[in-house]
Amino acid sequence: MPFPEHGVVRLVTRPNVSHVLMRHLRVERHGGPGPVDASAIHLVNTQQIELQLAEALRSNALAVRYRGQLLTRLVAREMALVLSLYQTKPLGAPLRRHSAFSNCSLHIQRLATEVAALGALTSATTFLRGGPPTGIAHFDGLPASLQQFYGGFGHARPDLRFAYPNNVIAGESRGRSQRPPLSVLANGEQRRRLGDLRDWQGTHNDNVTMAWSWIQEHHTQVDYFEFDSSGPPAVPRPAIEAAAAAEFGVGAESLWRPGAVSRRRPRFWNVRRPTLSRGTSSQRQPSRRLD
Repeated sequence: MPFPEHGVVRLVTRPNVSHVLMRHLRVERHGGPGPVDASAIHLVNTQQIELQLAEALRSNALAVRYRGQLLTRLVAREMALVLSLYQTKPLGAPLRRHSAFSNCSLHIQRLATEVAALGALTSATTFLRGGPPTGIAHFDGLPASLQQFYGGFGHARPDLRFAYPNNVIAGESRGRSQRPPLSVLANGEQRRRLGDLRDWQGTHNDNVTMAWSWIQEHHTQVDYFEFDSSGPPAVPRPAIEAAAAAEFGVGAESLWRPGAVSRRRPRFWNVRRPTLSRGTSSQRQPSRRLD
């Protein structure tokens, strides 16, 4: 376990179940390059779901093997900072921003928003799939055996790879500390990102989802977009599963194992990024070894 006993592990054991409003939306896969058309987005349902923010952050963080105990402790303290900027009490109350959030610097606000949005992506995926994945990996830190199948990301790549027994889900996360659009199911920014993910899905075998979290002072809304199963059939790629088995052992589903080394910082650790957008590969900073 990469986290010290008195770090995140101790922090996340306290109960902090909150509720978020989730809009489940289905997206048709047809269409040419560019933004997804508004008519291709359909509302499936709207419901309240539970979100254990600390536990979701812990699951996401354990998907990366950090190099050096100092770096591990830094990540643990940054996640503690993020949790302190959200109200999760009383038990079952809506997840909302702490009053201190607006007094923080912009890069701290962006960090806290992005980390919480990644947690919402993991929780919503777990809820809709009826259980947690057998493994979570960051696309920024895939094991060497899988990197060959996900090369050439460009500017559009998902954030987290959720491994389930019968399929793989590539999840994209976005977070905003503002109100959601009221008159449309998806605004222009969301539809442009969905278009990028549709293009990415066309060259990969994974199911693609996007969770867009609107984190406000009194409640949080998560727009969970899921591409439908129509369109070109998925092409089985058994080589991916064979590569994963070679990396982690026969039958292994988890994309994290002791001793695996992350070559890049995950998105939620990089506090220097000026915006929530990922940027090009030349803008991403390599991880440092801190022993």
